[in-house]
Amino acid sequence: MAQSVNKEAAEKYNEGLALLKKKDYESALNTFVETKEIADAAGDKGTAAKAENYVYRLCYNVGVRYIKKDDLDTALEYFERGIGISPTYYKNYKGRATVYQTKGDVAAAMEAFIKTADVASAAGELDERSKALKQAEGFVAKSLQAEDYKKVIENGNLYLQFSETANVHSYLAHSYNELGDYQDALDHAEKALELDKGSRASKAKIHFERGEAYRSIGQYQNAVQAYSEAAYGEFKQRSEHEMEMISGSN
Repeated sequence: MAQSVNKEAAEKYNEGLALLKKKDYESALNTFVETKEIADAAGDKGTAAKAENYVYRLCYNVGVRYIKKDDLDTALEYFERGIGISPTYYKNYKGRATVYQTKGDVAAAMEAFIKTADVASAAGELDERSKALKQAEGFVAKSLQAEDYKKVIENGNLYLQFSETANVHSYLAHSYNELGDYQDALDHAEKALELDKGSRASKAKIHFERGEAYRSIGQYQNAVQAYSEAAYGEFKQRSEHEMEMISGSN
């Protein structure tokens, strides 16, 4: 038997749709919350479910508007509320990550972007997964561009607590080389190679870091082998120069 639709709930639901059409997101959200309450009380499960479907989605829209108003705490409340209703809707996780990023809380933002990637992946939103991971990686890359190698190591190891990519291991390998921690550089370079699925050019920079580390600890044969694999693209001239220098000194 078809389930009956409560008239009051249906009217309130239509009010919500009208507000949504006007892009009055916060009023629409509150109206859909009222709709669900009325529908639940009347046993109208269909209307209640439709209303709730709008509530968690609108939490994202409202949260974004509060970010634009620089009211980050209120924005975060809406994103958390949406996550509580629908833990599989990735946009509220993205909103939460953006709040932490805007606040400058790198640790929380990195974790939140990686969580966004996980939820987006489960929902089949692979482009959004990629974007979220790049956001998280970006904290490490930014430190590398600033040549703040201690910060690269801090942020890179923080990233690795939640996920790992060839890029992050490569950033760490370079930073450890710059700071003279050559065994750590080698360890991260090897892991980067294991994870790297890119072209020869992307691997060349990793092999170059291996060569730098081996040369610095006096393992010249290993260094030459690493430099020979790095001698491609932008690393070709530098790698060949290093091999010549090693040959000339032995």
